[in-house]
Amino acid sequence: YLLAELDGAVAGSGLGGRSSFDYAGLHPRVLPTMRRRGVGTALLRAVYAELRALGIEELAIGVLATNHDALRLYEREGFTPWVVVALGKVPPESTD
Repeated sequence: YLLAELDGAVAGSGLGGRSSFDYAGLHPRVLPTMRRRGVGTALLRAVYAELRALGIEELAIGVLATNHDALRLYEREGFTPWVVVALGKVPPESTD
């Protein structure tokens, strides 16, 4: 678990760890007021170093399709979309 600071203030956090598969799950978070200041990139790269030390070579990151800032960051870091999950509400019962 890593904590990111910027100018003495908490800016975000990151968690990476081995999953039950052969890859790691990665969970970075950057506070909205700290975004677009390099915090996400620095946080990811620090987590990468921790994972490399554990011998982990592959990652999976979950991100909402509406989180465009995170998607741009991950694309810049070389990640590509892999799984798409669609969410919705159960429709009302049909009267047909």
